[in-house]
Amino acid sequence: EIFEKLHSAQAAFAKSSAHEDELQRELKLLQTHSTLTHTSLDAAETMVATLKEELIKFYKLPSPCGVGLELEVDMRGTVRVGTLQPRMAALASGAVSEGDIVLSIDKSKVGGDNIDAS
Repeated sequence: EIFEKLHSAQAAFAKSSAHEDELQRELKLLQTHSTLTHTSLDAAETMVATLKEELIKFYKLPSPCGVGLELEVDMRGTVRVGTLQPRMAALASGAVSEGDIVLSIDKSKVGGDNIDAS
């Protein structure tokens, strides 16, 4: 009978040891999952911050629709740069100023009779 109790105790110990091993494996998996989730969240936060920076840069760019200037024609048919629109390419580039005389647009002479063609 002592031998049976000893054998039963050994079996119970082996069973609890196996259960403890399984619990240790589950704990390790949970820790790994938690680490991966934390890493994924950090990566996502970094990506969101980078995208915000890129959007800010994009919105600071001049509008892609037009150059942002108005043309005026005087009585002689001289074409001049009128108003420059804020945040547009013409003003941002500094290449033209209000009052500049426009001689051609896309290699086509402007002024006089050609004003409607441009």
